[in-house]
Amino acid sequence: MVLRKGYGTHTGVGHMCSQLSTRMQLSGKTVEAMRQFIVDGTWPVGSKIPTEPALADLLDVGRNTVREAVQSLVHAGLVEKRQGSGTYVVSQDELGPALHRHLGHVSHSDALEARRAIEVEAAWLASQRATESAKIALTMAARELHSLVGDAVDHQHLGRPDVVAADLAFHRALVAASGNSLLLTLHDNLADAIRENIQINLETASQSPERAGELQGTHDAIMHAVIQGDGTGAMDAVRLTLARFLDTAEPDAPR
Repeated sequence: MVLRKGYGTHTGVGHMCSQLSTRMQLSGKTVEAMRQFIVDGTWPVGSKIPTEPALADLLDVGRNTVREAVQSLVHAGLVEKRQGSGTYVVSQDELGPALHRHLGHVSHSDALEARRAIEVEAAWLASQRATESAKIALTMAARELHSLVGDAVDHQHLGRPDVVAADLAFHRALVAASGNSLLLTLHDNLADAIRENIQINLETASQSPERAGELQGTHDAIMHAVIQGDGTGAMDAVRLTLARFLDTAEPDAPR
């Protein structure tokens, strides 16, 4: 192998390594700056990010550096390139895209077990930490769900989109009441899987008026336990809510 002039010396190799290190540091800083624009909402989800020349001017770097940074964000699942249109923000964090790639292979029972892991702990924390506003939000979500379930049972259609949305909103309010931002982030990033999971649960409950009545009762029990500061009661109510569906879930059935 023939080395270019100057690269055969320690000085030449050292200079080349120094340049590479500087370039990598600059690229890394550019990625972080752009990621921060996404995280803080400067570039909200769904928005188109500035063009390559505009980013180069904004960040005071070369266009090659911008191009590398954008590609890093594409690989992280934060932005996507749309042919002839530009580059758009598709997620505010890297956890969501990673979870979504995996969730296509998750069974109904796995989703229920993941919900139980998050929501049982959230129920305990909510019973100890929930603010007055969080308790009000949980109460309102429970009342909305109770009302919609009653109407849906009358029409034998528990799997209606509005009932599914109300059920999801109740469980999100529970996790939000925990005051744990990481649990809430996990729950939000699992929202699509949880929504589908709830849909299956409600359609199962539709087959039995007794099961529908239990659905109202267990959600009310969660709400009352949280408001009364009964951590054990709140955890037990969540377990009971999900256990009835775990008993009938197919462990290996794909979602």
